[in-house]
This record gives sequence, structure tokens and C-alpha cells, in this order.
Amino acid sequence: MGTKTEVYGLSPEEFKDIIVDEIKKEILITLKTLNLSIKKDEDEYLSRKEASEFLKVSLPTISDWSDKGIIKAKRIGNLIRFSKKGLEESMINIKKNK
Repeated sequence: MGTKTEVYGLSPEEFKDIIVDEIKKEILITLKTLNLSIKKDEDEYLSRKEASEFLKVSLPTISDWSDKGIIKAKRIGNLIRFSKKGLEESMINIKKNK
């Protein structure tokens, strides 16, 4: 029989995001080791967790701002992502309106 692992305190989405982020890091390390370069897209899309870390706010704040239209989310398949450029522009607009 297989081994069962249980994770507490994380939603399935957050758990998946952690795994994906770690895989991305390992791929980047491998590519750097092989002296390969990656062409970055013009814009980078962030998960909710990455967006909260980027803006230095909590996950509930990200959800609240998204619901209120302060920041715009984009659905990519069944995932919600935030444009890094869009987040930066939203924060600039907030500062201008204060």
C-alpha cells in the first residue's frame, strides 16, 4: 500500500502553488548550471500568494482588492493570476488618488 501524506493549514491551491514555485526554482537553477538563458515574457503573472508577497499584504487583502476591482485578476485556465505590471500600475494609481 502507498504512503498517505496530509497537509494542514494550506488550501489545495496554496499547496499546489508552493510545489509549482519550487519546481520553477529547480528548473532555473538547472538552466543556469547549463548556461542556458530564458527569454522572459514582457509581463509576469503571479499567484495570489506571490501577489500578496509582492505587495506585502495578506491573502485576504488580495482577495478583497480583487473583489472591489482595485487590482485585476486574470483567469488562466482554472487558475487566478495577477499581472505584475498591472499590480504596479494599480499601486501607482492608489498613491495618486490619495
